[in-house]
Amino acid sequence: MASILIVFSTREGQTARVVAHLSDALNGMGHQVLACSLATRFAGSPESYDAVIVAASVHSGDHGRRVAAFVKRHRRVLNSRPSAFVSVSLSAAALNTVAAKAAKTQAQSFLDTTGWRPDSIELVAGALRYSRFSRPWRWILRFAQRRFSGELAESGWPDLTVEHEYTDWDKLSAFARRFGQLLGRGRRGRAALETDADA
Repeated sequence: MASILIVFSTREGQTARVVAHLSDALNGMGHQVLACSLATRFAGSPESYDAVIVAASVHSGDHGRRVAAFVKRHRRVLNSRPSAFVSVSLSAAALNTVAAKAAKTQAQSFLDTTGWRPDSIELVAGALRYSRFSRPWRWILRFAQRRFSGELAESGWPDLTVEHEYTDWDKLSAFARRFGQLLGRGRRGRAALETDADA
């Protein structure tokens, strides 16, 4: 089976949870997975692995300079072997069509900027943890949540005391199986954004 490097960047911790889920799923398929946070300097090289997954969260429409720098630095290696990009955002949870398209746009913009052409792109819905923000920010985020959540129409304003997790873990498991099978076949596909908005 394949050796897989998962490099990730996270702020509130949801992307780390996503990576842990992917690692468990891929390890369960018999692959050997190393997950490495870019919060600590990555001293190795992706060249030592059969495949690479890069996961990053989106904040203010941006995946962050640290992960962009990593991809640019190792672009040649990433483009030479099976790879996948996992973009974690609230936009990926959108019910609103305009907001949902933002998830695709953000991911494609990152790839265009870095010059990376992964075999697979997965748009993953993140989480909104009000408890980690100051009171003013909670109210700002409460208004922002109206863009992508049907919760307002169904049950009134979002509850500021509740942690809102939108990640579809079953869908993430399906992505892990597809990527793991891709490695098992030894074939590379062409990167394509998911057509469904809640990827």
